[in-house]
Amino acid sequence: MEKIDSEYKYASLTKRAAAYFFDYFLILGINIVIVFIIGLLYFLFRFKMPTFPIVGYLTFYLLYVIYHTFFLTRWSTTPGKKAFGMMVVTEVGSSVSVKHAFTRSLLQPFSLLLFGIGYINVEKDVYKQAWHDKKAHTIVVSRQKRHYIWQTIIAIIGLIIYLGIMLNSLL
Repeated sequence: MEKIDSEYKYASLTKRAAAYFFDYFLILGINIVIVFIIGLLYFLFRFKMPTFPIVGYLTFYLLYVIYHTFFLTRWSTTPGKKAFGMMVVTEVGSSVSVKHAFTRSLLQPFSLLLFGIGYINVEKDVYKQAWHDKKAHTIVVSRQKRHYIWQTIIAIIGLIIYLGIMLNSLL
């Protein structure tokens, strides 16, 4: 397979991480509303409530996959990637299909397991592909150069919340 033209710049790991936490912050907000509604329905109908964290994690993962698949299929970018001037394309430079987007979205959280092992070679890889990008045959590219102050603030908030949730689940 031939990689994309030099018209694009491959997105760096730090820029991708910032976009990830930007999207994480948005998905988490949507997830909180969904889990609240599920909890309210269980309370109103007196169903036996399953372990709450399991419901939260499961709905978050499903929402994560739906969110990313929808945005990548529709616009080849997510709100976080768009905020940082990035988009996802196939290895040959075409738009992302539903299959590519779904595969990438399904596998992306697994790249974060074991201290982000799936991202370990991004900076060393010629095309800056993480594990899930290689499996989905996608590349994250950047076409804009500008300052990302407010986007970075939102990404930092997302990172702080992410780390708080991870530390809380370990304790």
